[in-house]
Amino acid sequence: MDSETRALRRTALFLLTVSVFRWVAARPTSEPLVSEPARIDQLIDSSRASLGEQQARSRPFEEGERLDPNLASEIELDRLPGVGAGTAADIVAERC
Repeated sequence: MDSETRALRRTALFLLTVSVFRWVAARPTSEPLVSEPARIDQLIDSSRASLGEQQARSRPFEEGERLDPNLASEIELDRLPGVGAGTAADIVAERC
Protein backbone atom coordinates (compact mmCIF):
# COMPACT_ATOMS: atom_id res chain seq x y z
CA MET A 1 0.00 0.00 0.00
CA ASP A 2 1.41 3.36 -0.98
CA SER A 3 1.63 6.36 1.33
CA GLU A 4 -1.17 8.24 -0.42
CA THR A 5 -3.67 5.44 0.20
CA ARG A 6 -2.65 5.21 3.87
CA ALA A 7 -3.04 8.96 4.27
CA LEU A 8 -6.50 8.86 2.70
CA ARG A 9 -7.55 5.99 4.99
CA ARG A 10 -6.29 7.83 8.07
CA THR A 11 -8.09 10.98 7.02
CA ALA A 12 -11.32 9.07 6.40
CA LEU A 13 -11.04 7.34 9.79
CA PHE A 14 -10.36 10.65 11.52
CA LEU A 15 -13.35 12.33 9.84
CA LEU A 16 -15.59 9.39 10.71
CA THR A 17 -14.48 9.53 14.35
CA VAL A 18 -15.10 13.27 14.57
CA SER A 19 -18.53 12.88 12.92
CA VAL A 20 -19.59 10.16 15.36
CA PHE A 21 -18.38 12.23 18.31
CA ARG A 22 -20.31 15.30 17.12
CA TRP A 23 -23.44 13.22 16.51
CA VAL A 24 -23.32 11.75 20.03
CA ALA A 25 -22.67 15.15 21.60
CA ALA A 26 -25.47 16.85 19.65
CA ARG A 27 -28.20 14.26 20.28
CA PRO A 28 -31.34 15.84 21.69
CA THR A 29 -32.30 15.12 25.25
CA SER A 30 -35.40 13.15 26.08
CA GLU A 31 -37.10 16.24 27.52
CA PRO A 32 -39.83 17.82 25.40
CA LEU A 33 -39.16 21.32 24.13
CA VAL A 34 -42.23 22.67 25.89
CA SER A 35 -43.14 20.92 29.09
CA GLU A 36 -46.18 22.97 30.10
CA PRO A 37 -49.45 23.24 28.15
CA ALA A 38 -49.74 26.85 29.39
CA ARG A 39 -46.46 27.68 27.67
CA ILE A 40 -47.89 26.47 24.36
CA ASP A 41 -50.92 28.71 24.82
CA GLN A 42 -48.62 31.67 25.50
CA LEU A 43 -46.66 30.96 22.31
CA ILE A 44 -49.86 30.72 20.26
CA ASP A 45 -51.17 33.99 21.71
CA SER A 46 -47.84 35.69 21.04
CA SER A 47 -47.84 34.44 17.45
CA ARG A 48 -51.36 35.72 16.86
CA ALA A 49 -50.47 39.13 18.33
CA SER A 50 -47.38 39.36 16.12
CA LEU A 51 -49.41 38.45 13.05
CA GLY A 52 -52.01 41.09 13.89
CA GLU A 53 -49.30 43.72 14.38
CA GLN A 54 -47.64 42.77 11.09
CA GLN A 55 -50.96 43.11 9.26
CA ALA A 56 -51.58 46.51 10.88
CA ARG A 57 -48.09 47.73 9.90
CA SER A 58 -48.46 46.61 6.28
CA ARG A 59 -51.97 48.02 5.74
CA PRO A 60 -51.78 50.81 3.15
CA PHE A 61 -53.30 54.22 3.75
CA GLU A 62 -56.83 54.58 2.44
CA GLU A 63 -58.02 57.49 0.32
CA GLY A 64 -58.27 60.58 2.51
CA GLU A 65 -56.82 58.92 5.63
CA ARG A 66 -54.78 61.36 7.69
CA LEU A 67 -52.16 60.85 10.35
CA ASP A 68 -50.92 63.25 13.01
CA PRO A 69 -47.21 62.39 13.42
CA ASN A 70 -47.18 64.04 16.86
CA LEU A 71 -49.82 61.66 18.22
CA ALA A 72 -49.45 58.56 16.02
CA SER A 73 -48.43 55.23 17.49
CA GLU A 74 -45.35 53.34 16.39
CA ILE A 75 -47.46 51.05 14.20
CA GLU A 76 -49.16 53.99 12.49
CA LEU A 77 -45.83 55.73 11.85
CA ASP A 78 -44.41 52.53 10.38
CA ARG A 79 -47.14 52.65 7.75
CA LEU A 80 -45.74 55.91 6.34
CA PRO A 81 -43.67 55.50 3.16
CA GLY A 82 -39.95 55.62 3.91
CA VAL A 83 -40.39 55.14 7.67
CA GLY A 84 -39.45 51.73 8.96
CA ALA A 85 -40.04 50.05 12.29
CA GLY A 86 -36.76 51.35 13.75
CA THR A 87 -37.38 54.95 12.78
CA ALA A 88 -40.97 54.75 14.05
CA ALA A 89 -39.74 53.42 17.39
CA ASP A 90 -37.15 56.22 17.61
CA ILE A 91 -39.80 58.87 16.93
CA VAL A 92 -42.11 57.51 19.62
CA ALA A 93 -39.22 57.22 22.09
CA GLU A 94 -38.18 60.85 21.50
CA ARG A 95 -41.71 62.10 22.16
CA CYS A 96 -41.83 60.63 25.67
